[in-house]
Amino acid sequence: MVNAEGVLPGTASAPRVGAAVIIMPEHAHRTRLQARAPAREEPTLDGMTTPDRDPAVDAVLKRGIAAVEKEDYQQGFQILSSIYNEHSDEPVDGLSHYGLCLALLQKKHKQGLRLCHRAIDIQFYHSVHYANTTKVYLNAGNRKKAVATLEQGLARLPKDQVLVNLRERIGWRRTNAIPFLHRDNFINVWFGKRRARKRREEEGQFTKEKRKLLWLFFPIGLALYIAFLFFLYHSIAE
Repeated sequence: MVNAEGVLPGTASAPRVGAAVIIMPEHAHRTRLQARAPAREEPTLDGMTTPDRDPAVDAVLKRGIAAVEKEDYQQGFQILSSIYNEHSDEPVDGLSHYGLCLALLQKKHKQGLRLCHRAIDIQFYHSVHYANTTKVYLNAGNRKKAVATLEQGLARLPKDQVLVNLRERIGWRRTNAIPFLHRDNFINVWFGKRRARKRREEEGQFTKEKRKLLWLFFPIGLALYIAFLFFLYHSIAE
């Protein structure tokens, strides 16, 4: 239905003949639009609600992720399928979980890996995406790439418990010092012990360096704190 001016309700009417028309400069128009635009937030696995997403979608996403992390892949797949499909990559939070379900349940490793790597590219700071990608490679029978993905995650998040537990679970070991010899060969055993000792020494040296820095900066910090209290006391007294 149109109104008396001949335009749809809610739309801007054309200026009347003889009315003054104010032309806003283009840069000013852009500035006004930018000021009105809401700030976008990066989605996270801990707090997945964002201004751009429906809270109902976030609730479904959390249930799907929780099911996959409990290894109830069938339930997780059913829930996440209501959000994703094989060509969807939003929202990113549960993308690797859905990719893992595709690989485990339907043997669609190529599609699953594409989604998992997409999740890593965007949220490289979340260990769960590396873990899910590692599991997809293992299910596909590609242990070499599974270990490489796990190493990539541990290189960025060396103390993350999810990745450390997965490393112990799959029995990942470092490559042999001499690849063409058996792991139990006395030469590889000797080199392995040397490498482990060197790693422990480096870790111990790093700890010593941290202690030295702590003892160096502690007196400086204490002196600055005392000086601040002294200054504050005199300011109040005056």
